[in-house]
Amino acid sequence: MNAVRRVFFALVLLTGALPTTQAHTFSTSFINIRAQAEGLTIRWQLTFHDLVALNQAWMPEAGISGELLNNNLDQLQRFAQQMLVLQAGSDRCQLELSDESPWSTITFAREQYIVLSLNGNCQADAFSQLAIDGVWQELPDHKIIVEGDVLGKAPRHVLDQNTPQFTR
Repeated sequence: MNAVRRVFFALVLLTGALPTTQAHTFSTSFINIRAQAEGLTIRWQLTFHDLVALNQAWMPEAGISGELLNNNLDQLQRFAQQMLVLQAGSDRCQLELSDESPWSTITFAREQYIVLSLNGNCQADAFSQLAIDGVWQELPDHKIIVEGDVLGKAPRHVLDQNTPQFTR
C-alpha cells in the first residue's frame, strides 16, 4: 500500500471521519507534488464522482469513457488550472496536462479514480503555496491529502474547506 493510501486510512481512523448523510458524502482526493529539473510534476487523484460533480457543465453523469476524456483534454486542463492554484512567490504557476500521459485511472476501495498528470512551470525552490479554489462549494466535506518533496519540513498536509491552502 503506498504512502498516500496509508495516510488516508490513518486520517479516517484518527478523525473518525465516516460518510455523512448530506447531499455529498465524505470524499478524499490526493495531490502529489514533486520537484523535477524543468519544474514541478503534479498528480491529482480524485474519484470519478467528484470529477463529474465539479464539471457538471460538460461531463455527463454516466458514460465516462476514455474517448470522452481524450476529446476534452482542454476541459480537464482548464478544470485543474482553476481548482489548483500553485504559487512561486507572487507568480502563479501555469499547469499543463502531461503530453505523455495526461490521465490514467485506478480503482481503490471499490471506487474508481482518475489521476490527472500535470506539469507546473515554476521551479521547486520557488514554490511557496498551494491553494484549492472551487471544490468546497460543491463538495463541502471533501478532504485533499497533499504530499510531496517540495512541501518543506512537513511532507504531508490535509486541506479542507476550513484550511483550503498550504503555505511553505
